Amino acid sequence: MIIKTLPLAKDYLAEKATLEAFAGHGCIKILDYDELHLSLLLHRAIPGDSLRDHLDRFPTQEYSNVILGLNATTTPTNLEKLEDWLKVFDRVSQDCLPYNLVTKAHSLSKELRNDPQPEVLLHGDLHCDNIIQDGSNWVAIDPKGLIGEACFEVAKYDFFSDSMFRSDKDLQPDFHKQVETLCKNLNLPKQRLLDWIFVRRVMGALWMIEDNSSPDYFLRQVEKLFPAQMV
Repeated sequence: MIIKTLPLAKDYLAEKATLEAFAGHGCIKILDYDELHLSLLLHRAIPGDSLRDHLDRFPTQEYSNVILGLNATTTPTNLEKLEDWLKVFDRVSQDCLPYNLVTKAHSLSKELRNDPQPEVLLHGDLHCDNIIQDGSNWVAIDPKGLIGEACFEVAKYDFFSDSMFRSDKDLQPDFHKQVETLCKNLNLPKQRLLDWIFVRRVMGALWMIEDNSSPDYFLRQVEKLFPAQMV
């Protein structure tokens, strides 16, 4: 077992509600909690290896299996919605990133929201470091909890290691192969997933700026995955 203590009541309540709703389906299981100390008692995954350590072999199948396993038994009412996260575009200067990236991503997010898709409970932060091995299975950990559409969830997939994003290699062929595999496995429209991948990278850069940190990690991804946007 593992005890996880969160610093903020808001984050504690969101993670607790999300874990309880998933009830161990595709996600680490919550065993007990201590609301006074903002603590969660969780199942310990063994061996606990991160899926991020396997990015060089493109683990889209394992990632897809986790997504398919995340079936909520209930839908919490105390969680933020996708619209709440998109408000980051209203809080920042449109010129805080180069190449009009903020304007492009903001406009694209509006187009996507004008064509609404079914919304469900999402993990919210399902990158490969938040997927670990538990026996022969892979499970999600550290959910943020969000109500939104499936493509927004899958758009957080890492695709490549940071060393690959820093390399001179053309990542486009392997990027699109992985996108196509995810879309096939999860029955998602390719262009919509591509659009959300771009929007989420720009959102990540903006959150870094809000935290007084460098957005370079996400800008490298935009440059490699969406070179046409860097003009």
